[in-house]
Amino acid sequence: MGALLLWWLLVEFLGLLALPLTLSLFRNLPDRGYPFARILGILLPSFLAWFLVMWQLATYGPALLAFGLSLLALLSALLLWRERGLLGFLRERWRYVLGMEIFFALALLGGALLRIYGGWGGPAINHTEQPSDLALLNGILQSRTLPPQDPWLAGYSINYYYFGYFLAASLTHLSGLPSSL
Repeated sequence: MGALLLWWLLVEFLGLLALPLTLSLFRNLPDRGYPFARILGILLPSFLAWFLVMWQLATYGPALLAFGLSLLALLSALLLWRERGLLGFLRERWRYVLGMEIFFALALLGGALLRIYGGWGGPAINHTEQPSDLALLNGILQSRTLPPQDPWLAGYSINYYYFGYFLAASLTHLSGLPSSL
């Protein structure tokens, strides 16, 4: 349960880091894009890392992701400074924000419980696409360059659409949790 709490805290942190950008980008929506903050918080540092590594300007790892997080934090701080009333949305719509936070926490907990107690064959990684998913995730985690090395075919790169795995690998690097979790 500690790993789930750490994962939740990390995603919450990334969402808070991207919140000023989200509120600014989606200012014309009634909810100002609040539910997208977590997505942007995960996507932007990961995409920056992917871009820099693909162009061989950096090597992939936690330090590069921390650099991406610091740039996102700087951008968010600049937006907060420039648009001082940006976080007024949280005071005005606190019930909505609380509802979204409860919904996310319950969805995460529900998915984890379903996974632990029998959903999709139980917690073991031994059926359907799961061994392949874990292999691709580990291939990306162990690669410092892109495209990552294929875990099934030594000496070749992954010949597959792997950006979703890259996002999961970025969260894995940032959380410090083993990929099997």
